[in-house]
Amino acid sequence: MAFSFYMILQSGAGNDGLLGKEAYEAAANIADETLSSMPTIASFGGETKAAKRYEGHLGEAEDSAIRQSKKLGLGTGFLWGSFFGMMGIGFWWGGHLTIQSREQAMINNPIPADFETNDIYAVNRAIADEYCKYRPPGSFGQGDLLSYTGDAYDACVCSIPWSTISEPGVVNIQCGCTVGELSIASDCITTGRTIAVFFSVMIAGFLLGMIPPAFQAIKKAQLAAYKLYKIIDRVPSIDSSNASGGKQLIYQSEWKGKTARK
Repeated sequence: MAFSFYMILQSGAGNDGLLGKEAYEAAANIADETLSSMPTIASFGGETKAAKRYEGHLGEAEDSAIRQSKKLGLGTGFLWGSFFGMMGIGFWWGGHLTIQSREQAMINNPIPADFETNDIYAVNRAIADEYCKYRPPGSFGQGDLLSYTGDAYDACVCSIPWSTISEPGVVNIQCGCTVGELSIASDCITTGRTIAVFFSVMIAGFLLGMIPPAFQAIKKAQLAAYKLYKIIDRVPSIDSSNASGGKQLIYQSEWKGKTARK
């Protein structure tokens, strides 16, 4: 993703964009010079030559635009391809980890063995019987509610936040993913955590793609500064503060020359 975003930025801010702009400017200058001097050019028959010069610069601009379009198309393809690839792999792997972490949490922190028989959990069972229900797949919310059974019922009971329920007689059952209250410290991976990781990786890819153009701009600035400081630090051969210019003056009377016939 970082590479694709870099390609998109390069399509507009790279060397091809600068070359295309310079070629258009050169073609515009030729057109301006030709039109402003049309009588002179026509008198010498220079229309064809001026047209070839103009078309030559337009050809350079066209080549630059084609290279820009190729970079833009390649970068856009890589960008969306990597985006959808990350989305598919990330959500698939995130769902796998979510299921796996919940199964492991039920093994590490199982439901109390006497939950179904002990009267101390009577209120918990009543709440769980109301909460742990589902509609059959394909009913589109219109079918009758069915109760979970077996391991699905145990997982549903352990997913209820018992610590937040203030009903009299409720026992705070610490089992499954309720250990750690589904916080960052919890062993269970949630859907929200999966989405947060996905967008963090995606945004990081975009930001990494913005780094190379910045380094390229710094490099161009260094080259420009090198030329500038080279001119500033240059010691001229003529001393402007010296009346004689810092060089030995040669008077006209001292001039000497040689003439040769061939």
